[in-house]
Amino acid sequence: CALFSTAICISLTLPAVAEQLPAEKTVAAVSQNGIEAADEKEDQLSGPELSLEEILDAQKDSNIYPANGELPKQIPFGKDTNITFLVSPNTTYGARIKRKGGTEVIWSRNETSASAKAGSTMADAVIPINANDTAKFTIGDYVLEYWVGSEEANVMTHEFAICRSISAADNKDITRKLDDASVIYTGAAITPVFVITDKVNNTVKTLVQGTDYSVTVTSANKNAIGSAEATITGMGNYIGTEKVSFDIRPNAPAGITVTSLNTTANRITWKKVPEAAGYVIQRKGISGGFTTVGETDSNTFAYDDMSGLYVGDTYFYRVCAFAPNAVDTALRT
Repeated sequence: CALFSTAICISLTLPAVAEQLPAEKTVAAVSQNGIEAADEKEDQLSGPELSLEEILDAQKDSNIYPANGELPKQIPFGKDTNITFLVSPNTTYGARIKRKGGTEVIWSRNETSASAKAGSTMADAVIPINANDTAKFTIGDYVLEYWVGSEEANVMTHEFAICRSISAADNKDITRKLDDASVIYTGAAITPVFVITDKVNNTVKTLVQGTDYSVTVTSANKNAIGSAEATITGMGNYIGTEKVSFDIRPNAPAGITVTSLNTTANRITWKKVPEAAGYVIQRKGISGGFTTVGETDSNTFAYDDMSGLYVGDTYFYRVCAFAPNAVDTALRT
């Protein structure tokens, strides 16, 4: 129901007295005097923040230094990531990737850089972390070794991990479902609850909030009926972030009753919902879906349904409370 409340549904068979039914949920830049490297996904970068002067001083003998002090420490499993180095033109350079603690070379390159790119005195050199090649790059820890000139003279190393991502953009196996009950208006600050699953080795795993991810409401609105936004952040074995929009909604009207006025008319009543701007009344028969039969304002808690009813037929009713300026037009058809 978008900004509608969860609906409570009851039924009536004309002309009998209605019986209330259970509630229905609505449901880097690395610069080397010779080489600069920059991860194309800044939000995947982490590591110690060093000044350029500190890095230059620490690595001056190797003729290789990062301009911003960091290389990617974590890369999403199954998503290709490029690290772009800037190398002095016509300079021999090389790089290779191994598993941490292992000797097998998974990827390597040894070549001479091209001419300087336009507007720069440096040339591009790309180190592809082909994490989409899941046969080679599985979840785990790796070492990137890179150098300019003689390999034996000045090899630099950088450790990184390939991890699963909490972001659906980076992990096609992630699913997320909002728990509607967690975003019902109470007057207090709302923290939405999500059921998040991941498919690992053909087994569906339900992730644990506080272990695999955290949820933080990042919008200015945290407690009022209306639109809000949260950020889901990976933890532990998960990386990445996901921004999620959600609606803080009125509660479902309680105390719904239906009484027969005559053989072709029913009266539906309910209790007031705090902060609701009004109410939508819907009806369905034994088959088919609910359709809207009427609306009331925020101070009217009864509605007489007097059209399209037939003796002996059973009808189900539900009432949704809606928020100010947030009537869902789909429910008004």
